[in-house]
Amino acid sequence: MSYCATDDGEMIYYTDVGNGQPLFFIHGWMSDGLDFEKNIAFFSKKYHCISMDIRGHGFSGRIEKSLKLNQVANDVHNIIQKLNLNTPILIGHSMGTVVIFSYLSHYQTKSLKGICIINQPPKILNDKHWKYGADGGDANIRKLKKTINKKFSTFVENVAKQSNARERTIRNMSK
Repeated sequence: MSYCATDDGEMIYYTDVGNGQPLFFIHGWMSDGLDFEKNIAFFSKKYHCISMDIRGHGFSGRIEKSLKLNQVANDVHNIIQKLNLNTPILIGHSMGTVVIFSYLSHYQTKSLKGICIINQPPKILNDKHWKYGADGGDANIRKLKKTINKKFSTFVENVAKQSNARERTIRNMSK
């Protein structure tokens, strides 16, 4: 098992296999790096494949403080530096894509060869300039927040039923 100590002392689990152009996989919320297990098995024959378990997920350290996307973007940067990756391609699924957006805002694009966005628009809600997000705007967000706050454990259980990775993560999550 490989871990990277971050700037703030958290231990982030990562996998590192293959050789060639680096592909760095970042999973979504309530999941872990195993989401990309089959992708890595395929791509590691020709590419250097890295995945991580975001703070509080999978084998990474449990966190008692809030999870901030800019911290996770910094964790990505720490792993890139530790492994001395030259122009990686960042591949993010769902919240992993939002981590990439945060990474880009802090570290720019000059150190990357590219990004791959899976299942996450760059903007979630529609407005007068963006028509590819969710309809209903802030009202939907308020309704979701109210539901989550009222019945968080039920919400988490229902989400967990959707994948084995989520069940592993929830089982290992701190309160």
